Parts: sequence; structure tokens; C-alpha cells
Amino acid sequence: MMHRQPRPRGARPLLALFVLLVSACLPTPAASTATVTLGLYSGRPDPSWQITPAQAAALLRDADAAPVRAPVPAQGDRLGYRGVRLVVTGAAGAELAAYNGVLSVTRNGTATVHNDPGRALERRLLETGVATIEPAQMGELLREFP
Repeated sequence: MMHRQPRPRGARPLLALFVLLVSACLPTPAASTATVTLGLYSGRPDPSWQITPAQAAALLRDADAAPVRAPVPAQGDRLGYRGVRLVVTGAAGAELAAYNGVLSVTRNGTATVHNDPGRALERRLLETGVATIEPAQMGELLREFP
């Protein structure tokens, strides 16, 4: 017959405390953020605002589902409206740029270009800023859309 050694009574709580302390010291992944920036101004900061990760995921999913197209040459620096850009940081890191019926989705340094029929996704992205963009400015921007 085998005899078991009695365990010290304080061992479990000490082990739990040790695990808790070690896990608190480990780096945690950065929280995901989703920032939309309206390319509008020259010489002053462009307006930007936060959207929820769920909104960002839906926009990126719809952009990925849009028809793929050949890349278009860069427009260069131009005055006035230059499109809308979504930047998602964290584990789901991605970037979506929308301008004039063209979407560019970048993940891990690789970009894919898609058509945006009727500029629908560009408009949805722009409209996420309704609380940030002045109403007169928003009205002027939306007049450019079909």
C-alpha cells in the first residue's frame, strides 16, 4: 500500500497567485482600433473619427466581396476631396481606401483593388462621419455621389 504525502495547505492558493502574477506581466495584444480619415484639406489636419470594430469588419468584408479590377495610377496631390480611408490596427490590421469608384484593400503589405459600383461603399464609409463632419460640408461631399 502506497502512502501519500500530505500536501501543504497553502500550496494551491500560492500556485494560483503565482499564475495570476505571471500572466499579468505578459504583454497583451494591442486593442484593435478603426479610424476613418476624410481626405479633404491641404495645410491642415483632415477630419478623422473612430468606428466600431464591427463596422470596420463589415466594410472590409464588403470591399473584399466587390469585383476585383486592375490597379489604377495614383492621382497625385490634388486639392479638395481625395477620398476616405479606414485604418484598422491590432490583430485585424488592414487599410481600406475609397475614391471615385475604386477601393483599395491592404493587408500585410499586399493591396487588392476592387470596383465600387455606384460608389456605394465609399458613401457608406463617408457617412460613418455624420457626427464629425459639419452638415453643410457633408451635403456638399454627398452631391459628388450618384
